[in-house]
Amino acid sequence: MSEVEQMETDGTPRRQPDAEPNERSVIAHDAGLQQTAEHLSLRAGLLNGAFEKILQYGLQDTSREEFGGYFPSMDSDLVDALYGAYKQTLALVRSHCQEEYRLICSEQQVLDRLRTLDQIDQVQQPVPEATPQGGFRATPLGDLRATPLGSARRTPGSRKALAASSAKQAASEAVVRDAESTARRYALQQEAANLQNMLEKARRTENRLALTLALRQEAVGKMVSTYQQAVADVKQVYDITRAWPTAPRLNGSSD
Repeated sequence: MSEVEQMETDGTPRRQPDAEPNERSVIAHDAGLQQTAEHLSLRAGLLNGAFEKILQYGLQDTSREEFGGYFPSMDSDLVDALYGAYKQTLALVRSHCQEEYRLICSEQQVLDRLRTLDQIDQVQQPVPEATPQGGFRATPLGDLRATPLGSARRTPGSRKALAASSAKQAASEAVVRDAESTARRYALQQEAANLQNMLEKARRTENRLALTLALRQEAVGKMVSTYQQAVADVKQVYDITRAWPTAPRLNGSSD
């Protein structure tokens, strides 16, 4: 009889075990679930990181000097206004792409597929060996390197399941790549459309300013012509008055 079951010789109560084997199984199961959640978070984080890098590359910001180089003949204040509108549009496009990315992940069930990959990894992990004390002993690192995972316990049914899991994993990776490509292409299309709209607005503004300048130049030309005509009339009157003879005075003398 073990000391766990027998009474002490001095009459004291017997010592209770720290944990039953079933409790250890529950603890191991909870640890596995926690590890699965960590893998899911890692995969989702990698996917989100890749998307953010693609979005950052596709929506690279432009400096004020570089932006102004595309409009060398425009007024600086107008270029500043266009650059502010460009920055706002870029922020809106980035936010729209992020929302579209979330919708695509929801429609394609990306999180569920990542969860499937976690389950595949969990199945492929080696089963720990039981120790005489009721605990679990992990496989040594040398065994993992020498023997493929689960090769000693693999059956025809398990091989089929592994092949199906590999196919699901490949399909999931393809879905993720397609989602990234779709998000990148959509972001570039939206940016191109917004920049085209901004360019058309800038051209309309430039045409309106050119028309206003032409009208003002025409008005100034008319004013100059009117002033020149008035000056010519005044000069003509002045010349006529100089040519008039001096009026005689009452005493018969003249100047």
